[in-house]
Amino acid sequence: MEYSPQIPIVFDTRESWAYQPGDSLSGNFYLDGINGDAISAVELSVLWQTEGKGNVDYGIHHIERRAVRKNDRSGDKETRWFDDSRGNSFNVRLPSSPLSYDGELIKIYWLVRVRVFMEDGRVYVDEHVFRLGDLTSLPLLRKGLEKTESASNGNGAPADPEPPSEPADAPAADSAAPPPEMESPAND
Repeated sequence: MEYSPQIPIVFDTRESWAYQPGDSLSGNFYLDGINGDAISAVELSVLWQTEGKGNVDYGIHHIERRAVRKNDRSGDKETRWFDDSRGNSFNVRLPSSPLSYDGELIKIYWLVRVRVFMEDGRVYVDEHVFRLGDLTSLPLLRKGLEKTESASNGNGAPADPEPPSEPADAPAADSAAPPPEMESPAND
């Protein structure tokens, strides 16, 4: 039985894996069971992807790819931005859109992906999904949808709109106060 290398991705401590636009997404990834001497490059990306009817779409928000420079003839040590034995940190500011969405026909989800490219051509991949935004917590959108649904007259057509309301400081329509008299210019 052959051991399959792992690339655990761990987000910094949070109560949930839900983030808001503009938040900082940070964490670590580890290279478990991968021979560091045989790695040619490591790539970390933060991206969104769709799932559902139609084609799969995706967009890359952030990507870092580093090739490993092996020892050269001058005796310099290899240079890498990752450590195959300890955690490798990342910190990315999240964008304003697209927000995560879990609809019936389409889903939009965000993920952190780490790919390890080996010198022999093998590629190891691990992904960790998270949510960006929360469409259910948008009160204006929810209120607008409720208003649209309740404004229907039952046959799919919108009901008659309500008349505009009077300004708060305007006198009531049944007010007993007469309108101010117009003054005419004096003829001298």
